[in-house]
Amino acid sequence: ALPRAAAGPALTGLAFVVGIALLRRRLPRFPAPVAAVLAGLAVGGLHLVPGLPLVGPVPRGLPLPAWPPLAPTDWGPLLPAAFTVAFVSTFETLSIAWAVERERPEVVRPTRELLALGLANLASGLSGSIPIAGGFARTAVLLRAGARSRLAGAFTALGVAAALLVAAPALALLPRAALAAIVITALGGLVSPAAWRRLAERRADLAVALVALLATAVLGPVEGLLAGMAAGALVGLSRRLRPPADEPLPAARNAGAPPGISQA
Repeated sequence: ALPRAAAGPALTGLAFVVGIALLRRRLPRFPAPVAAVLAGLAVGGLHLVPGLPLVGPVPRGLPLPAWPPLAPTDWGPLLPAAFTVAFVSTFETLSIAWAVERERPEVVRPTRELLALGLANLASGLSGSIPIAGGFARTAVLLRAGARSRLAGAFTALGVAAALLVAAPALALLPRAALAAIVITALGGLVSPAAWRRLAERRADLAVALVALLATAVLGPVEGLLAGMAAGALVGLSRRLRPPADEPLPAARNAGAPPGISQA
């Protein structure tokens, strides 16, 4: 059972999920996420739900380029963490790109994806931002909003800049439950039942997917990704060490050969 303190946010989030789903079914062309944001601002601004967690203060203005204030002795301790973030970001970005590729008539080019990821992180480091990676939730929201080309990312950046310059005080009143509802309803479009049915035909692959899913739900997205990678590596190693059922063992292949001669 949900604790009493979480009942308000949970019911609020559920109401937003139902509202967004109904809007999309009755009015497919209507921007349901925008309506959810406006409704959320009304709920948060009027304090209609006591104890509802809000986004909180949002820094106003745009970051200015600056060299990171790091001493020479700071680079060594940062390298292991930097390599870990780069490794996880790479697999996360490519996994999302391949997931979208199945839904769209597009071809993912890993080299270009990684080049763009590296350039984005260079710009991020020089502006005091966080590491950049492909986001499953952000990608799902863009697709649900009707994104068709790379211009969607440019318009999103302009929208974020405008929000930071103009609407930052208002965004502080947005309930987190409203944001969660937007993400949850968007992610539903990228969950393919057919893919799970294909996984069910191969128990090892299904086990890897379930390990990643449970680890993500319990521990977090990064831990879930690492758990899925570890489980996938173990399954791949076991397949390499175990020959297929229809392939005879070396002793069986050489059973009918003359002494001193092995069959290829």
